[in-house]
Amino acid sequence: MNDSVFSAYQETCSSETLTRDMVGRSYSLDMRRVESTDLRIALFEMKEDVQRLEEELQLSRQPVKPCL
Repeated sequence: MNDSVFSAYQETCSSETLTRDMVGRSYSLDMRRVESTDLRIALFEMKEDVQRLEEELQLSRQPVKPCL
C-alpha cells in the first residue's frame, strides 16, 4: 500500500508533469498577474496533496492495536 501511495504521488507530482500543467495553464492566459496567481494556486494544491499523503503514510505506519 505504501508503495502505491508513493508511486501515485510520484506520478502526480513529477516535475515534468507539473511543469507541463503549469505552462499549459499560463499559456492559456494573457495577463501576467493571472499567470502568477495560477502558479500560486497550483503550488498550493500540490502542498495540500503532499500534506494529505504524509498523513496517510503516517497512519499506515502506526501499529494496529489488537481488539480484546
